[in-house]
Amino acid sequence: MIPSIDEISVKVQRVMTTNSVVARASINIGNWLSLKGFRIMPSKFREERIQCLYVQPPAYMTRNRQWQDIVFIEDRELWAKIERKIIDAFNALPVSDFEERP
Repeated sequence: MIPSIDEISVKVQRVMTTNSVVARASINIGNWLSLKGFRIMPSKFREERIQCLYVQPPAYMTRNRQWQDIVFIEDRELWAKIERKIIDAFNALPVSDFEERP
């Protein structure tokens, strides 16, 4: 069963890094699943993304230095709603709310 967007809660924390990540997010689905490691980054494709930002699901770098997703939301409509909810939570943060990362 696909969860409704109302069953998904989001936590976002700004980060100050030397790379393009501006924040990290986690989502909780009901009380039974927590997914951590979503990254919020500026989008190169401004016209296609929400407020010039995009959300990258948790991923790891392979030996070939390519990113491989750990989480993939199959339902595109649900993914669009999750992405919107994460970016809305990011936009609701105070500007001074950041965690410094190397």
